[in-house]
Amino acid sequence: MKSGNGEKQKIQTKKQNIWSDLGSALNLSWEVALPIFLGVLTGYFLDKNLNSPINFTLILLVFGVLLSFYRLINFGIRGE
Repeated sequence: MKSGNGEKQKIQTKKQNIWSDLGSALNLSWEVALPIFLGVLTGYFLDKNLNSPINFTLILLVFGVLLSFYRLINFGIRGE
């Protein structure tokens, strides 16, 4: 039996949805991980160059986590 046009369109639509969902998941993971990583990296270099304890690292880590939660909440509200 040959599959009809309707079945081919369903399969093609399902493949497009999978790639769209994968793109959204990758986008979300970058939006969560990148602020945390950049905050820690920037804080580390500030602490190292200013000869301070880990003050800037901790402050920028907390800032990165808060920014990530903010982006995550906005992503959930938009419903993408």
